[in-house]
Amino acid sequence: MSTKGSTVPPGPSAEGERTTAWASRLAALAQIAQVVAAAAVVVSLLYVGRELRATTAAIQGSSVQEVTLSASQSLLSAATDSSLSRILQVGARDPSALTEAERYRREVFVRQFWLIMQNAYLQNELGTIDARAWAVFHRIICDVWTTPGARESWKLHRHLMDEGFAVQVESCPRPGRTDGRG
Repeated sequence: MSTKGSTVPPGPSAEGERTTAWASRLAALAQIAQVVAAAAVVVSLLYVGRELRATTAAIQGSSVQEVTLSASQSLLSAATDSSLSRILQVGARDPSALTEAERYRREVFVRQFWLIMQNAYLQNELGTIDARAWAVFHRIICDVWTTPGARESWKLHRHLMDEGFAVQVESCPRPGRTDGRG
């Protein structure tokens, strides 16, 4: 048989085989690089998540400390000032037994208390104080709410407070009530 005039294509050349092998290797390396890059992204996201949790915990701790310090300073001033202490004790039972100047002094102190507790509430709403810390502050609010003087005083301050905080305060039960309505 003669190959003259044959239409059979020529076989692959050595150079063509090298080019195909090189392209296959490059494609395999590209796939490996994609897998490595995806793994690096996952590891980076895990690290960022860990750091975010640590930062959130630090902010929550700082917020609780700040509110607690404010409340402690307020309590310390009441404990170390006998005049203020007397005003707060009498005012808690019967605010009408105080002079006008004493009532004013008491209301300034009480407003400070409500603002500190509102700060705790708002920090909880923002997620910078966790639910356990807010539960402690809410119990303190409800403890204060049980005094007749606090409920009377609240009427003077409620309009200045955040509505969500006001609802929290007023959800505290009054003495003798168990339905949670103040």
